[in-house]
Amino acid sequence: KAKAKAKEAEAKAQEAEAVERTQKEIVKAKVKKVEAKAKEAEAKAQEAEAVERTQNAIVVAKAKEAEVKAKEGEREQAAQVDDSPGIAAAWFAPFDHVPTADELPSLLRVPLAEKICMPQLADAFPQVTARDGRRSYMLSAVIIALVQGLFADSTNELGNVALLDTVVSSPFIIANRLIHLFSDLTFERNSGEGSLRPDAYCKVNGVIVFKGEDKREASALNDAIAELSWKSCAWNTLFMGELPFMLCYASAGNLMQFGVQKPGRVTMFPNLRFNLKLTQDRIAAFTCAINCCRVIGTLATHGKVAAQLHLYDTFKNDTCEVTIETGFVRKEVHLSWCVALGGSTVCFLTTGVTP
Repeated sequence: KAKAKAKEAEAKAQEAEAVERTQKEIVKAKVKKVEAKAKEAEAKAQEAEAVERTQNAIVVAKAKEAEVKAKEGEREQAAQVDDSPGIAAAWFAPFDHVPTADELPSLLRVPLAEKICMPQLADAFPQVTARDGRRSYMLSAVIIALVQGLFADSTNELGNVALLDTVVSSPFIIANRLIHLFSDLTFERNSGEGSLRPDAYCKVNGVIVFKGEDKREASALNDAIAELSWKSCAWNTLFMGELPFMLCYASAGNLMQFGVQKPGRVTMFPNLRFNLKLTQDRIAAFTCAINCCRVIGTLATHGKVAAQLHLYDTFKNDTCEVTIETGFVRKEVHLSWCVALGGSTVCFLTTGVTP
């Protein structure tokens, strides 16, 4: 009986031990399950964090891309701004005093006040272009024409005239078109009316302030200078008012030279002689022409460009035309009533025009 009881107690002890082991295993299983869930939650949290970081990185990248595009747009917009009037205003600003004829050789060589933003030409032609700054499509086109030297190798008169128009005439046109430097400006080439007229002349307020003589061959430069002198006989206050001097140029083939006319004589400037076949000389001559405009603008600002009577003006009525020429007046009477002459004209020349 005692042995039976001992075995029963041992069996109960083993059963209790088995229950305890089972409970421990259940607890361990539950702990493992909890740990697994915790790890799963941690993994999900890490995954969510990674997703958030990725999304943030995408947002930052897009923001940077937008910023870059905005800056590129600003640069493109800035590059597209044409500030031709602003640059022209700097180029053609009047001098701070009325210059004398003796000052002209140095004043006409004054560098341009501002350079045009043309990066492709900045290294080769720093006198007129720069890598940055304000842009001007109109002025850039003129600079390109000077650099390319269209008609620079021409051997005919039309080609020479076209080249001179780019170098000499265009500054006057630019000044008036962009900033209205002169209230009344005309730049004309002599169409053959009257041998005493200059080949080219510019009038401001009706007064001739700039003129030129052109010859086809380079060997004829002295002839062009001589014509500037003997065509200057009409200088008097009736036509010139208080104008102290008149700027001028002489050209022959590819050569040109700037000078000044004062009452009774013409003086050419040795340091302002250029070979228009050379790009640097074309740019230098163009700069001189711009400074000529500045000098004339200064004279006009100070009331020096005004006269009672204007050379080459024509007065008309129903029966005749009267033109003021250099040294004489030409009167054309229309004979439309005369059947025998078929409506032609008769010209009377009256010489010795005086105030």
